[in-house]
Amino acid sequence: MAGGEGEIAVEIAFDLTAGWNNRSRFREVIILCEETLKTFGDDYRLLHNLARGEEILGDVEKALKNFQQASEVCPDEDAKVKSAILHNMARIYASQGQIKESLSLYKASLEIKESIGDVQGKAATLHQMAGIYAVQGRIEEALSLYKESADIEESIGNVQGKAATLHQMAGIYEDQGQIEEALHLQAEKDFRTLPT
Repeated sequence: MAGGEGEIAVEIAFDLTAGWNNRSRFREVIILCEETLKTFGDDYRLLHNLARGEEILGDVEKALKNFQQASEVCPDEDAKVKSAILHNMARIYASQGQIKESLSLYKASLEIKESIGDVQGKAATLHQMAGIYAVQGRIEEALSLYKESADIEESIGNVQGKAATLHQMAGIYEDQGQIEEALHLQAEKDFRTLPT
């Protein structure tokens, strides 16, 4: 940054803050992103990482504003980041009870993920959409999306992702009074996550 090498500074800041977000170093993410953005202008990747940190620290309005700005300046060529931005915005809208907006963004994110072959991302988005349907009482749709998500997780060997989805499905069956089905899914989840 001191040398005025914007492209290098942004790349390094992006890589650092992505890792820091995954290690719960959110305050450092915010400081570095804000400093880099102030010096070198809007970069959608830094805006995205900044918004993730802000959301976790409870500054949801700022996070939503930065997610929206990141979405606007993100080039279509960077489809993976674009789909992640939309996914994260959808999560905020869902938490605020803005279900229509949330589902619209999840569907847009899902469409991008399908077009680029991001199967793990697709499973995550299906899982989130299923949760919304379950809360709305749209049980069959929720179970269908959860099943699709679990099948994808199984196919890519994501045991933790599949276990989380099976757990959600078991909760729905339990709420519906279908205890045997709930116990079956819970047992499968427990078996799949046992250490080998």
